[in-house]
Order: sequence, then structure tokens, then C-alpha cells
Amino acid sequence: PLSRETGSGMDISNLLVGVVPPASEQIKSSVGEKIHKLCGDSDWQPRFIAVTDSFLVMSHPGAKEVSDQIPLHEISECSKLEADSNLSAFVVCTMDDGYNGGRQYTFSAESEECVVGWMKLISEQAITRSAQIHKRSWVRKQQEKARVIMKSRNWQIMMGLLIVANFIVNIGQQCLPTRQSHTDQNTRIFNAFDILFTAASFISPPTQHNPPTHTHLCTRACAQTRCLL
Repeated sequence: PLSRETGSGMDISNLLVGVVPPASEQIKSSVGEKIHKLCGDSDWQPRFIAVTDSFLVMSHPGAKEVSDQIPLHEISECSKLEADSNLSAFVVCTMDDGYNGGRQYTFSAESEECVVGWMKLISEQAITRSAQIHKRSWVRKQQEKARVIMKSRNWQIMMGLLIVANFIVNIGQQCLPTRQSHTDQNTRIFNAFDILFTAASFISPPTQHNPPTHTHLCTRACAQTRCLL
């Protein structure tokens, strides 16, 4: 396996970063272009680069393995290299607390037009990916808040009371005279219990690491009660 490389070309870990994604997953690649990566102070080495919906990946020309990669949502800036006005190049900056640890990647291209094209694409995809990650993070935070509530003693007591109430409603439905209005009302009540327990199970589904809670057991009991009545 290839290791992650530093700017000087030295390996710093045994981190396997995978294989070059297929062309169908590449939004843009450097096929047909001459792209070089700055390794060290003045060592420009040829590289294949490609942008997917999640990463900017790099590899040695002709290689199947990725030599390094940058998560798009961790790109803080993509700008033109101004140090040498005679060189068409751009710099990709990464976040200090991200996968690449704040490293800067410098790439040269054949022309200013190529540089502008890469900068525009990388910047746009970085913004898009950051928005996606932020949205997922917000959903996870809300789920975590819900899990905390559902593990509380008050929630467990409320679930127990709802199970008892659900059982009484179903017993009453069987014992009371059959009237269409009563049937419809009881059906609506029962459906409300179904919706509540289903939503609770969806928020915190049981997994191998998270065994069934009282909420999941209540949901099962609700279904079993309905089958028996």
C-alpha cells in the first residue's frame, strides 16, 4: 500500500488512501493536461489530479493508487500563486484541524485558463460539500438531543404510562358497544400511539452497540397488544 506523502515526497504514515476513482465518479480530471505538484521548495513533479463529489485526489501518472487526497469540505482557500508571475499555478489551502493538517498544495498548469478553470471548480465543489456536511451535522445533533431525552427517566416513565393507556384503550374498544363513531375515535387514538412509537424508534434505532431501549420494547408491546385484541 502507498503511504500519504509530505510536500517533500517523504512518507509520514502507513495510511492507505485507496485507489483512483473511476472516470464515472470524477467531476473533472487532469487527463490530457500537464499538471505538476510542488514537492519541497522547487521540485515540480508530474501528478494526476481529479475532483470527485467529496475529494480532490492525487496520484502519480499511470498509477492506480491515490498518493494523497483532500476532503473538499476541508479546503479553506483555493487561489492563484502570485510568487512567480511567469508560472501558471494555484494553491489549495486546507484546515489546520482537518485530514491534511493545514498543509498547502501547489499545482502548476499549462496556462492561465487551465488554472482559472481548476480554481473555479475546486472552490465551487468545496462550498457545495461544506453545505452538505453542515446539514448532516445538524441532523446528527438533533438526533443526539433526542436520544438524550429518550434515555431520561421521565421519558421512560411516560412511555410506560402510554403503554398502559394504549392497552386500556384497546380493551375498552373490545368491551364497549360497537358504534361507528366510537370505532372511528378509538382507531384514531390507536393510530396516534402507532405514530408516536414509530417516530421514537426511528430517532434512536437499536443497533449492535445500542441494545433495545424501553422505547423499542414499548413499540413491540404496542404491536403485540394490537395483534392479541
